[in-house]
Amino acid sequence: MDDKIKALYQKVIIRESKSPYHYEKPDTFDLAIEADNPVCGDRFELFLSLDGKKIDAVHFTGYGCAISKAATSVLLQIIEQQEIAVAKTRISHFLDFIQNPDTAVRVEDLDENLQAFAAARDFPERQSCVTLSWKALDQSV
Repeated sequence: MDDKIKALYQKVIIRESKSPYHYEKPDTFDLAIEADNPVCGDRFELFLSLDGKKIDAVHFTGYGCAISKAATSVLLQIIEQQEIAVAKTRISHFLDFIQNPDTAVRVEDLDENLQAFAAARDFPERQSCVTLSWKALDQSV
């Protein structure tokens, strides 16, 4: 793991876990998705407001390690205001990057916040932390 990825990992994980994006349950929403890892105890609930084929607003609540909380926070920033099809493509590319060492997706193809999670590729036990909410969302929309 190169020094740039280590620095991004520390910066993004700390920032996003301490001050996560839209960390609250909204008054209204169209879809609630549970992301649960009973092995480690991480559990989040994602709330989506949809406008036709577009993800209008996103929020989440729950608890988990700093990595899973940060990954969920970044996920919501990536998909908010996106067409569902575009969001699913971005989710698929990121999951492929994290889980598949032979992927064609390169770290340089990801935005900086997503690059921070490249470190999880070197720590398979952390991949489930990074992908928890991503997988739950991918299976639900």
